[in-house]
Amino acid sequence: MYKCKLCQFETDIVTELANHYQYNHKKIHSIMCEKCGKKFKNEKGLKQHTKKSCEKNIKNKQVNHICPKCGLYISNSIEKHIKSCNGYGPRRSRHQPKKEKKTFKNISFDERYGVEKSKIIKKKISEKLKGRNGQASTYEKEIERRKKISEHAKKNNYGGYIRGSGRGKKGWYKGYWCDSSWELAWVIYQLDNNNKIKRNLKKFEYNYKNEKHHYIPDFIMYGKYYEIKGYMTEKSKEKIKQFNEKIIVVDKEKIKPILEYVEKKYGKNYISLYENYKPKICKNCGKEIYRKNKSGLCIICFNQSRKNIKIKKVKKEINYCECGKIKNKRSKLCKECSNIKRRKIYRPDYYTLIKEINDFGYTETGRKYGVSDNTIRKWKRFYENKKT
Repeated sequence: MYKCKLCQFETDIVTELANHYQYNHKKIHSIMCEKCGKKFKNEKGLKQHTKKSCEKNIKNKQVNHICPKCGLYISNSIEKHIKSCNGYGPRRSRHQPKKEKKTFKNISFDERYGVEKSKIIKKKISEKLKGRNGQASTYEKEIERRKKISEHAKKNNYGGYIRGSGRGKKGWYKGYWCDSSWELAWVIYQLDNNNKIKRNLKKFEYNYKNEKHHYIPDFIMYGKYYEIKGYMTEKSKEKIKQFNEKIIVVDKEKIKPILEYVEKKYGKNYISLYENYKPKICKNCGKEIYRKNKSGLCIICFNQSRKNIKIKKVKKEINYCECGKIKNKRSKLCKECSNIKRRKIYRPDYYTLIKEINDFGYTETGRKYGVSDNTIRKWKRFYENKKT
């Protein structure tokens, strides 16, 4: 700590102690203006002291004051200094305490922004979140969200058979839930042959890439498990390898005769056998479409609509010049007419030019048009090349 010898002022910085001594104890302001009473260090300051500033000081009476907070000598208006003064004198920004940042935790939008602004902000947020269905804003955040959900599910032993988790056309048929059209065909075939079927709800553990997973086959019939699978992956192959009990996989080859039997008996549209079946229909042709189709059109109608849009975009108005030829882009004339308009000198036709050359010669025709004889030869070549 550095202490002042003349008073009780203390600081951690040497320069502040020097400024304190200079402004409070040392008598520097000796020269004074006779009119307003303002003091100056040198004669230069008194010369620069203009009439306008002198008159303002007399009116305001804000000259040669000492700050009551820091004791600093102030030659100009003291009101501005008192508003910013903190009692530390010069370099007070170092000692000035930092402002506390506002925190908005556990505060509603209405308290933070007001009722009118909060409504506008809520509308903007709702418009941005439309169509996400609980997904995160970025791909990285979405992966973190899924990991947290999976960890929470593993701790609490969640999981099991979820009705309607498949991708195919699903519904109820005579008390049996089917997750796809192949499952429906298999169920119809077994019920027609008076076979007893049950939906499987048991879970079986298996390991894949050093992680535990659960496997649930589709149906049980006479003590055997049946899995109806349209395509096989590495994960599905390892499921079946690690499965200890008897299982039969119904793939594409095994399902073919079952599909032929069902299509002959009930028709190709055997999906209509579902209870409370309400298909989604194309707006134009009336064909059945996928249930999650947002356009409301089948593939054929959708492609036709896209072609019509492209044709409309391609068809543009073709503008013609006065001579009958197509105009250039961003101009009102064709190439030939634009070149003729750029010419600074009048150029006659081919026939008039040849007559003048035969009668007067190259030099006199050039003088007539204010051009040399070589330019007239060039004009003649230009017309001849144009004809060929």
